[in-house]
Amino acid sequence: MYCTKCGIELPKDANFCYKCGSSTGTIQIEGIEWEYGEVEFHRGDSLASSILGWGDKFWYTLEAVSPRKGKYQALKSREVKEGFSKWETTHEQLLDEFITQLTTKERWEPLPESKRRFRRKIH
Repeated sequence: MYCTKCGIELPKDANFCYKCGSSTGTIQIEGIEWEYGEVEFHRGDSLASSILGWGDKFWYTLEAVSPRKGKYQALKSREVKEGFSKWETTHEQLLDEFITQLTTKERWEPLPESKRRFRRKIH
């Protein structure tokens, strides 16, 4: 097993990297396995939006680490075109919508130290 942050080789049963301190995503508490994820913001634009004068689009993803799957993209929000109208979805609105989906439908639990970090039990 290798640390996903610094790449150093770790013992098979390691919960944290002894070099950089990051979690390996395999913490077991009372026989429960957890996977961990962090919400990331993305922005992109397409050729069509450039030609037609539309704004960039933006979205959120939950990038996760699981002892069974390794590193993977657990979920992606809908993509929203960035605009200047008061009727447009804002970054904060989309983030709130995405977090609601994570916690209700996908059963991810927020971690207390950050609004963008989550964990989920592996069944």
